[in-house]
Amino acid sequence: MSRPARSRTPRTLLPSPTLSGIVAMGVAAVLITWLATRGGIGTTPTPVPTTTAAPTTTASAPTGSATPLGPLLLSESGLRALAASFGGPVYWVGAAAGKHYELQRTTSGNVFLRYLPAGVAAGDRRAFRTIGTYPLRNAYAATEGLSKQAGSVSRTLAGGWLAVYRRARPTNVYLARPGLGYQLEVFDPSSAAARQLVLSGKLRPVG
Repeated sequence: MSRPARSRTPRTLLPSPTLSGIVAMGVAAVLITWLATRGGIGTTPTPVPTTTAAPTTTASAPTGSATPLGPLLLSESGLRALAASFGGPVYWVGAAAGKHYELQRTTSGNVFLRYLPAGVAAGDRRAFRTIGTYPLRNAYAATEGLSKQAGSVSRTLAGGWLAVYRRARPTNVYLARPGLGYQLEVFDPSSAAARQLVLSGKLRPVG
């Protein structure tokens, strides 16, 4: 899978799309455990199957090809319009006040959506919150394989979502659920913030 211009420092987690609502009691217990593990900044977001630490699975191939785009700097309305023209979902964690959105799509169809502060240009090499949406055959099997590797921490969330991150890179959380042909990645320079996003129920397709 191709990687976007090295303008980010992310890599992600969690069941994805909409981070289905998480039951109050369960959230508290899980959040406390996850926040106990903190770490440094990860590296540019990339689907698990394309990394050297990819899970050992026979089903980790991207599902197709796409016309590369970006990085493009978009307003919220521009992002919604462009995402609607894609043949598949683009995940995010909702609108953020004072932010613009940088969108990039690779030839393999991987989509990276970054939240950029006002005044920051598309392609800026600093690390900002990033949500990756990766079309992937048997995405759940690949993510489950990652969860079984040494040094990985995983949680099963509401809706069947499996969230996984590596202790060595807790800023990047990967998500997948049975039947969904996409793996999601949530990155934030703060590992605690990345996990909070995964548990927040905000992850969903742009719509």
